[in-house]
Amino acid sequence: MVDTPKIETRIERRTLRQLSSLEHNARFMPKREFDQLTDNIRRDGCLTSAPLVYDFDTHGEILSGNHRVQAAIAAGVEEADVIVILTPLTKDQKTAIQLSHNRLVGEDDQNVLQQLYESLGSVDAKLYCGLSDDDFKIDELNINAISFLQPQVEELTLAFIPEDKAIVIDWLKNLEKIAKKHGVVIADRQDFGTFYETIVAVKQLKGVLNNATAMRLMCDLAAERLAQLQAETAEA
Repeated sequence: MVDTPKIETRIERRTLRQLSSLEHNARFMPKREFDQLTDNIRRDGCLTSAPLVYDFDTHGEILSGNHRVQAAIAAGVEEADVIVILTPLTKDQKTAIQLSHNRLVGEDDQNVLQQLYESLGSVDAKLYCGLSDDDFKIDELNINAISFLQPQVEELTLAFIPEDKAIVIDWLKNLEKIAKKHGVVIADRQDFGTFYETIVAVKQLKGVLNNATAMRLMCDLAAERLAQLQAETAEA
């Protein structure tokens, strides 16, 4: 391996909106995770992990921590401490640093991870960590309890489709095939956010993290409200 100069850094306070995101970033973050990260930063009121910044090519270029910076801005955090590289780097070195920070992140020991997760005493703490009971379902399987009988499974596809005519026609062709096997319910793509936010609200209200349980509780709450409306209508 070729010897290269050691990289020097220092901690500086920077205005996050003045930092520049990478033009090409191989790492992406699903909206659900980004929203959770934003909520965490909003709750903390600051970034608890410092982004890595390089000034030589583009002032304030973020080599690592792009999503954290974007989430912090969304959370209303204007400034944060960042790690600034003081040593000039080649393009290869910059790219290698970016890729290594994304790739060399280690792996979780699932048993220890579950023990730590289950040790959390509040629902808020469990929501903060980004895990849920669903992440450990594989460990809950009891092989001796599996029957050779065909399990009774009911499937329902809930599709949130945009109003674009070409996309609707294309989706309807696919859904037609699915509908021959099980039920299909079509909804407006704009309603997906409300649907998802309602599931999250039910989880927080009832103190559960399992999606299946949250769906059942949401149905129970809807049934309870419908019964109230029916009673009000009957009394009118």
